[in-house]
Amino acid sequence: MSILLKFLQIYIYSFIATAFFLPVSSLDVYYTTTFNLETLWYIFPMIILVEVINANIIYKFSRFLSSKIIKSEKKKEQLKKIQDKINGYGFWGIVLAGATPLPYSLVLYSLGAVKWGNVRKFSLAVLIGRSIKYIGLSLIAYYGIQLFI
Repeated sequence: MSILLKFLQIYIYSFIATAFFLPVSSLDVYYTTTFNLETLWYIFPMIILVEVINANIIYKFSRFLSSKIIKSEKKKEQLKKIQDKINGYGFWGIVLAGATPLPYSLVLYSLGAVKWGNVRKFSLAVLIGRSIKYIGLSLIAYYGIQLFI
């Protein structure tokens, strides 16, 4: 039961961090402050799974919202210009944004608004990007703890 509660807690932190434009993700703070090698084997996959789920929710929400809001031809033309720029970065742009904390939410909303790619490709890019980020945070937390002990 404690793993289920932990999953729910991580889900809530991740959703808050992904849905709102926060300068520092609450999930990142939680992860680095509660870092523990004994629980890493199940916390890390949980975080990555939750991040992919939440990214897909935000992506689909912004995709739905853009289809309801953007009706005029002028707005569609402006959106087309943005879509061309985003397509220039593509898959690796999502991976880079997923690996860095600051532009991530904005990227998710933008990708949904321009209806970028397919969901599988999007999910894979988020999975790779967020894995890179949390592996980096794990190394920082582990070696940071080692420095202060």
